[in-house]
Amino acid sequence: MTLKNVDVYYCNINTKKNLTLGPIFYKDEKKYNAIVGTKEGELIKIPLIFSKIEALKEDFEILKIKESKTINLKELFLDQEFSSNIVGYYKKKKNNKKTKNEKNNKEFEIIILKNGTIYKLEDKILKGKIGKVKKLLYEFDDSFNHTEEFFEYKNKIYFFITTNSGYVLLLDENGKEIIKFNLNTKIFSQPKYFIEKNTLFIGGEDGNLYSFEINIDKKTIKKNWEFKTEKSIIAKPAIGKFDGNYYILFGSTDKNFYCINLEGELTWKFKTEGRILSEAFIEDVNNDDIKEIIFGSCDDKVYVLNSYGNEIWDYETDFWVAAKPMVLDVDDDLYKEIFVGSYDNKLYCFSPDPDFVPTFFSGTAGIIQQNNSIEEESYFAKLLFKKEVNGMIIGMNIIEEEKILALITNKGEFRSFKFEKK
Repeated sequence: MTLKNVDVYYCNINTKKNLTLGPIFYKDEKKYNAIVGTKEGELIKIPLIFSKIEALKEDFEILKIKESKTINLKELFLDQEFSSNIVGYYKKKKNNKKTKNEKNNKEFEIIILKNGTIYKLEDKILKGKIGKVKKLLYEFDDSFNHTEEFFEYKNKIYFFITTNSGYVLLLDENGKEIIKFNLNTKIFSQPKYFIEKNTLFIGGEDGNLYSFEINIDKKTIKKNWEFKTEKSIIAKPAIGKFDGNYYILFGSTDKNFYCINLEGELTWKFKTEGRILSEAFIEDVNNDDIKEIIFGSCDDKVYVLNSYGNEIWDYETDFWVAAKPMVLDVDDDLYKEIFVGSYDNKLYCFSPDPDFVPTFFSGTAGIIQQNNSIEEESYFAKLLFKKEVNGMIIGMNIIEEEKILALITNKGEFRSFKFEKK
């Protein structure tokens, strides 16, 4: 891997397991660690210790979870198509004196969702000791599909969960039910809670994106609207702010990527040639104060659009791009590199500043730029590097402040990269 003015350090692990979940990160007293899950029902802790050595190592720890008569660990995990059933979050420690370092006032907890039951790991498991998996207060007579990220409200942690049969649940950190309702369609999409507007967005198998107003204090919901696409929605919606207004952006298995306003009205849509299965990443990658929209499709391409729905550039890989792209400023130049994992067993890194060719060259055409004006140039992806791995890339995550990117493959590889400016 070669990047100008950047040193790259590696923490590459061969778990020799069938990885299905993660990676998620947490920090102990000394360093960051990654947690991944296996199809065999194990949780693996990987200390993020970086070096110039790129070769795969086997420096990992299988967490010591004590099995009980009521909990079969091998049944705690789903297959590789779903990686959202293991979730970690920080919560305030009980009876803890305040310290200057806010992180020391919090502890990291892991929960696992499976078959209508929520499990929580005992704290000592992450410290290398034998511990139990505890059931939380809540159990449901249906299988859980997805959870939204945890969010804090009035010093308490909350999260949304969806089920196979279409129920949507809002629970607190102890598993107490706050809100429950039925969408009346199966749900394959991870929900998105827009906390600034107290609004929940959910995609359904019926092809509708639904919007609900949530009142946690009163424990009530109110349906705002539904927006119809042509086929089921699997991708998680994303929220973007353009020209002072918020929009919901999401892809559908009808091969279209949609932008709608908060009133549920179509602003624009963009046609691809494949199903769109994952959330878009919305970020100003080239430091021009205008956010770009980055997403992958099962037509094997990654797309970068402007806020008007016009394509800036695309790049074709050799198989589906089904995982959410990531962006990271690896060299502190305020330009954010774009990382894409493909089912073709490769990690791609693109420059945020694409190449362009004037339109007087044969075979090129002008495009509409961010300011909605016609420019006499066409843009093309600038590939910085591509890295082959063993297996399909099924999950990626970043630690932005540490400039760390990590991925897992379905054949057991955990690869992470730490970037440092020279």
